[in-house]
Amino acid sequence: NGGAVDGYNTVICNDTVPTFIDSDYTNDDNPGATAFKGTEEGTQSTVVADYDTVLYSSATGDFTITDASAYNVAKIITLTNPGNYNDSANNFKITANRAANDATEVFEKIIEVADTAPILAVTQPDASLRSEGTYTITITSDQNLNGAPDLNIAVGGTWLGVGFAGSDKIWARDLLVEHDDARGTTAWTQATPAENNAGMNASITGNNVIGGFLEMEITFNHDPAWNLEPLENLTGVVDVTKLVCEDNSGHAMTYQAGTGDNPYTYTITDAGGTPDVNGNYIRLCDLDAVGANTTGTAYLKIEETL
Repeated sequence: NGGAVDGYNTVICNDTVPTFIDSDYTNDDNPGATAFKGTEEGTQSTVVADYDTVLYSSATGDFTITDASAYNVAKIITLTNPGNYNDSANNFKITANRAANDATEVFEKIIEVADTAPILAVTQPDASLRSEGTYTITITSDQNLNGAPDLNIAVGGTWLGVGFAGSDKIWARDLLVEHDDARGTTAWTQATPAENNAGMNASITGNNVIGGFLEMEITFNHDPAWNLEPLENLTGVVDVTKLVCEDNSGHAMTYQAGTGDNPYTYTITDAGGTPDVNGNYIRLCDLDAVGANTTGTAYLKIEETL
């Protein structure tokens, strides 16, 4: 009153709480591995300060922890061989309590478990890769990998670049498909088995399918026939029912199995002009068009679609 002090109280504040410093983990049974498999043993290093009691646990049951109620900076952990993969759920936990103010703090983290083999799924952007074209081949893993995967050429084509690029679970590389590459369907295979972060080899799924070709322009300029030309350096047609063709005036051309004279028709042949559904030559069957091609400038645009 009036500036006079007639009493006071002291309130004792104690807001100190346990703290943690994570120094990461090591796989002591598999040095260099950043994940665990089987019953491998490792060390998780964590500094805990301002505590009186601690309790270590693994909520997922992935690990057993030595002396779970005793503090050690370097704590021994042993995988329980769960037969699963875990890179997303916390499986290491420290609960620390300070008695003076009953403050409890929790430290949790993920220690990667890769106790099952990874599976690689290889995909291509189209159902069938047509020449001449460049296509991105994608590898998707169901687990983190410890390095870039690698594939053998399956049906045909040429890899571009120095290898698959990406990280962890998704990797990609461009494949050039040219006219003289083989056609067909073949399962992808690994050049070297990819590994997860625990060193387990991956299996692989997916097929490489090459067939068809992008639009090419064929000029009939070879004397004396003026009606037979190679389809550039194409290995061969796969499916004549998927051919799309038009002449130099934009008129649709019709495929026929034989060589008879019919308007706006063509066929696929071998180098000698004999019909062959998997040939790599095109023969103009419209004799009026052939007869009018006196300067060797007539051309057809043709492609084999998917």
